[in-house]
Formats: sequence, C-alpha cells, structure tokens
Amino acid sequence: PPTAEEGKILLESLEAHLASYRSNRKTARELLNTGESPVPKGLDPSEVAAYTAVASLILNLDETITKE
Repeated sequence: PPTAEEGKILLESLEAHLASYRSNRKTARELLNTGESPVPKGLDPSEVAAYTAVASLILNLDETITKE
C-alpha cells in the first residue's frame, strides 16, 4: 500500500486531473475513446478520465513492475 505521502500525491494528482478534464471535456472524451472498453452509461467521463490518468501513473511506476 502507498505511504501517507504517496497517498497524498495520488489524491492531489486525481484532483488536478479531474479539474483539467472538467474544464476540457473534449480531452476527457478523447482519452476514453482509446482502448476497447466503452465507458458505462451514467458515469461522468471527466471523472473516469481522471481515474484513468491516475491508474496510468501507478502502472508506470517501477514498483509496479519490480519488487524492491
């Protein structure tokens, strides 16, 4: 699990991405049009895009791939 500091960074990243995607919904839709799975109806595309960005951030960490 993330440390308190890492959790804070992830939350701040989520908030920043959410603000960005809410102010530019076209960018959120473009991100969500990538890949095979459609966004389920009833979900806020800006919120899904923000969580997608944070998930990508986590998956790109070396710690995700290697155990140190």
